[in-house]
Amino acid sequence: MIEAPETPHVHHDRHDRHEPRDDGHRWFDIGIALAVVLVSVGSLYVSLHTGETMEKLVEQNSRLVRANSVPLLQFDTGNVADDNVSPEVYMSVRNVGTGPARIVWFQVKTDGRPVRDVRDLMPKDTSVKGQRPYIVTSTIAPTMMPAGERRKIMFWPKPKEAGPLQSAWQHVDQQRQKLTAEACYCSLFDECWVTEAQADVPRPVARCETDKVSYSG
Repeated sequence: MIEAPETPHVHHDRHDRHEPRDDGHRWFDIGIALAVVLVSVGSLYVSLHTGETMEKLVEQNSRLVRANSVPLLQFDTGNVADDNVSPEVYMSVRNVGTGPARIVWFQVKTDGRPVRDVRDLMPKDTSVKGQRPYIVTSTIAPTMMPAGERRKIMFWPKPKEAGPLQSAWQHVDQQRQKLTAEACYCSLFDECWVTEAQADVPRPVARCETDKVSYSG
């Protein structure tokens, strides 16, 4: 008998079945995912950096506004009128800062004692009773003083005729050279300072006391 030939077995492997390889698709998907992550991280960084930059700009603008709103008081005395010719004893206060000053109290002192008005500067042994000295005075506290304003809180033109008034004027002219000042004032932002109203740097304080004796004119 003739045996039937044995049927060969065909072994199919991955290549033989011609199945598509997915390695390329997998790396493409991974690349897309990494790109999305990088874009997200970049967007987050830009967002945080922009927020930080905006905060700095807001802070700088706030400082600029405050710097443009800082008052600074200056006290001055002299014996010549504004025309630089006429003799006149005066006391004045000027706001040389960049913003309005809310003056809570302003003290004028001589020998450490507060001067309530010009009569405290008059000679004690000279009577001017019955005389009418041409003295103009004004209060300084509590008031609001705009930036750049100069206010004379006292001025007294020199009397033309010799006598008790002229002697009193000369005495006040000597006394005004000994005067000092101290004030407490605030800005529109309720930032307050105490100053000697000269070339000193104002000292920041939480608030201004209200029990100080101010010059009343």
